[in-house]
Amino acid sequence: MACGKRHAVASRKLSRGAFLKYMTNLPPCTIEIEACGGAHTCVRTLIAIGHMVNPIKAKRVSVFPDHRNKTAAADAQAICEALMHPRTTFVIIKTVAQRLLDFLLDRRERLVHDRTEVINQTRAFLAEPDPVMPREIQHFDTHFRALISELLEEFNNRIQSVLAENFSE
Repeated sequence: MACGKRHAVASRKLSRGAFLKYMTNLPPCTIEIEACGGAHTCVRTLIAIGHMVNPIKAKRVSVFPDHRNKTAAADAQAICEALMHPRTTFVIIKTVAQRLLDFLLDRRERLVHDRTEVINQTRAFLAEPDPVMPREIQHFDTHFRALISELLEEFNNRIQSVLAENFSE
């Protein structure tokens, strides 16, 4: 398949291991791939064997019609179409250290989100016995502990267990 001024070297289906072996035997060339979860490792490997690699943002590739049908052939076609589009953007290739930092930051963001969600659910549950539960997260803990010590007997064992699990020290 041809992509504007670019052209396809080959069109065949390969497993990941076979793909890397195949690419090792090709002379250095420019490769455009969709920047998915495992793309950075693949990109670093392809660069190490002498190729120039441009990972395309997945959002840019997914806008093309055939990309809904998730097959390798549809992905290849969508990548070709994305390359012909003038606003196609590429992803910066990240090192292993950068990917690990991204993971830690994403994980922390998720934990903060989950904590906020649990606190908001608990505040909503406790709004009946105490409608003035503070919204600020830094005041929640003190107010929650005082309220729970007063109301603990009113809650069944299951509620007590969930509250203890989420808010024990």
